[in-house]
Amino acid sequence: MTTEITKKVTLDSLPNEILLTIFKFLDSVDVCLAVANVCERWNYITRDVTLWKNLSFICNKNMNMKYISSVLSEMPLIKCVKLQWRTDVDLIFQELCCNCKDIRKLELVCCGQMKKTCMQLLADHFPDLEVLSLEKCWAVEPTCFNFVCKFPCLRSLNVSHCRKMDGPLLREIVDICLFLQHINVDYVRGLYDEDVIYLLEAKKSSLLSLVLYGECLTDMTYCYMEKCSVLHTLHLSSCLQMTDKGLMSLIKLNSLKSFKLRLAKHLSTKALKNFLLSDKASKLEYLILSRLPGMNDIAAHNISTNCIHVRYLEIVYCPNVTDRSREYVASGCKQLKVLHFRQNGPPCGLGNNS
Repeated sequence: MTTEITKKVTLDSLPNEILLTIFKFLDSVDVCLAVANVCERWNYITRDVTLWKNLSFICNKNMNMKYISSVLSEMPLIKCVKLQWRTDVDLIFQELCCNCKDIRKLELVCCGQMKKTCMQLLADHFPDLEVLSLEKCWAVEPTCFNFVCKFPCLRSLNVSHCRKMDGPLLREIVDICLFLQHINVDYVRGLYDEDVIYLLEAKKSSLLSLVLYGECLTDMTYCYMEKCSVLHTLHLSSCLQMTDKGLMSLIKLNSLKSFKLRLAKHLSTKALKNFLLSDKASKLEYLILSRLPGMNDIAAHNISTNCIHVRYLEIVYCPNVTDRSREYVASGCKQLKVLHFRQNGPPCGLGNNS
């Protein structure tokens, strides 16, 4: 007769490597204020630099400054910080510089009252910043954006809705930030063909994603995009001067996976149908078509027959698309997870609609 002895497995019996993996799924505040205080061993694990590479501290508008200061004092290894709807950016930046050793990712969303001293402080303490987002920030001193050039290691830059960004500054950023792969200049007015083409020429072999406001752009820019050999995300808004020639040139983007086209009133139905029937369109996983008068049910039907890999789809405010198209794409796009179909009624969802 054999006796099996079953050893009870507890958290204490797990090796450090396993605990480290578990801790990576926790919130950064829980890690520093709870996990680190359980015992000496757990405290030691929470000071592993690899743990903090993917943890983020999200500072929302409801957090008071005393709490933020106390939390950051326990996060010397934090790499990623996100600020949302804050008007005390200068105070938070001071706390970051005092407590954090090496911020690599800083994202600001709808923050206001930014002064150039804030950016100077940031540039002095974190020159190796790799991701910077100033999305929809308001009441920003004009010279703040000049400090973007102080971060030569940037790989991702988001300055959408920033009024003080212009063509000459964009060119300077392109020249200095040699590693830029992701650029978002949506709703940045005053960018012309020569500015964007300068960007495309400099980054044609490395640019991965581009979000662009096309108010002042012509087909010259869109045709030049075919040189971007590894571009997988292209989101275009207000393409007021785009014609069929500009759209059809995008068929040559071999790596495209995510595409948005908004407000292109000069595109014909024929061009939209041909684009959606192209081999490149068949590889799309994310597709948004908005405010396109040339879009109709026949063009939408091409999505259901050709865009077989699309997972996220929006067809919104296209006046010549009817509810019939909703049935087409819902039945034809087998991998579709999210569908927003909005014209006169509420959005329609399929599967994991969000």
